[in-house]
Amino acid sequence: MNLLENINLSLPSRQVTVIFGPNGVGKSTLLKIISTLEPLTNGQILYRGQSVYKQLSKFRQAIGLVMHEPLAYPNLTARENLKFLGNLYRTKDLEQRVDNLLSEFGLSDQADRPICHFSRGMMQKFMIAKALLNDPHTLLLDEPFSGLDQVSISVLLDRIEELRSSGKSILMTTHNLGLGYSAGSKFYALAHKHLVHLGDKFTHKLPKIETAYRSLVTPIIPLSRSE
Repeated sequence: MNLLENINLSLPSRQVTVIFGPNGVGKSTLLKIISTLEPLTNGQILYRGQSVYKQLSKFRQAIGLVMHEPLAYPNLTARENLKFLGNLYRTKDLEQRVDNLLSEFGLSDQADRPICHFSRGMMQKFMIAKALLNDPHTLLLDEPFSGLDQVSISVLLDRIEELRSSGKSILMTTHNLGLGYSAGSKFYALAHKHLVHLGDKFTHKLPKIETAYRSLVTPIIPLSRSE
């Protein structure tokens, strides 16, 4: 049985596209398909006008991904994981970039600790740092605020706006309407297998987005404004 049907989505530069939806509706699956972690059963995924499967290595180096799974080596330290990945990407000034990202997300003191010993919040910050390591053109963020404290949330919101302003394309999924609205530019809901456009920040205030969202998902699960 298909979890998703007739999904049509563009991710232009300088835009934060936010997909709201309760747990279990397919948000994570959608990001896994877009990132090629799960196979596409129908349709196509294009990057700069060409199928991602015809430029798989190039596409994977052009994206940064945050998922529920760390997608890293649990017995390596945060620093070792980032340096290993950076060497694969041939990241310039790797040592400095790793230090800067660890500092930005408050992990400098834990940088040489195996990530298998990280708390949920620390792991989330590590995954965000890892997603930013290769200076990706496109960021795919699955519930990026999960497990973060208020200071880390503020850092992430500022970083997302900085990335958007610099020309990056960002796709975020979340069940948190307030934080998603703060970060986003264009808003969708994923419900009953379909993606529904809720509005844009320039034309729709938060209450209007909330009303449209409630009408779609209330039969599934109550709305969450905060975590």
